[in-house]
Amino acid sequence: MRNILNLEYYAVKIMKISREGQKEFETMKLIQDLDPDENHLIKMYECFTYRKMTCIVYELLEVNFHDSLMNEQQLVPLCYIRVIAQQLLKALKALKSIGVAHCDIKLDNIMFKDLDDMNVKLIDFGLAVETNEILTGTKMQVTQFRAPEVILGLPLDESVDMWALGMVLACVYSMVHIFEYTEITGNRVRYMNPVIDFDAMTDKHRNMYEMHDDDDHKAFIDLLKRMLEVNPQRRITPSQALEHDFITMKHLAGKSKAAYAAGCEGLSLTFSSACWKSILNAESRRVKPSNTTSSP
Repeated sequence: MRNILNLEYYAVKIMKISREGQKEFETMKLIQDLDPDENHLIKMYECFTYRKMTCIVYELLEVNFHDSLMNEQQLVPLCYIRVIAQQLLKALKALKSIGVAHCDIKLDNIMFKDLDDMNVKLIDFGLAVETNEILTGTKMQVTQFRAPEVILGLPLDESVDMWALGMVLACVYSMVHIFEYTEITGNRVRYMNPVIDFDAMTDKHRNMYEMHDDDDHKAFIDLLKRMLEVNPQRRITPSQALEHDFITMKHLAGKSKAAYAAGCEGLSLTFSSACWKSILNAESRRVKPSNTTSSP
């Protein structure tokens, strides 16, 4: 939709069931008390009714994670994952501060604000709920991002979002859950392998990119394990995750890691100078050469 006064484009979500539309609108009103840009949450402008349908006007974003990664089918360098993770952890921290759980975090519900910008936003609050209203046994989340406590029918809170975000980051890091089932059968993944081979995930990156630091990957895997803690009471919180070494890069202090750390810091500050696709292409051109040699 385009505003004829300021010529800006907007996205309009149209919901035929007015009850669902009203619920999402009420949730978005809570979120608007936060700063949507600072906290990486989609911005709502207004809500109206048209022919008994609820219409919510949102800012227009560019592309979601699923479509972007499906188009590239390329491992995402760890330095970029850090920038993404930090922003989404800020979103979860903000939601926790107002007692709201998103309940549907997945690749489709995370979007780039612009392809030339590393700024990402969490979208689609249609299933969001105030945490004090979540009933034990409530079914939520798509299968491959579903927290164990949801599957087991245990008491629920906002920590289900941390599990789902952990699965999203694992997908971005490894590409395993996104592509394998789709390529073989032509269908979306309907189930999740309960065992995650973190070593194999790290090996993929080590073999792919020259810009690699084992300690950085160990820090990321440690954060991932804390996000994917089966016991929700021991699962890392957004505030704790934002202080984790992988996010703060404290583990990269020292002369031996200065060049790598400087490169990572530069990415978080200057990413807007290059789009997602061009960066992936540039990194793929720096793939390590094969160790095999041709026969004489």
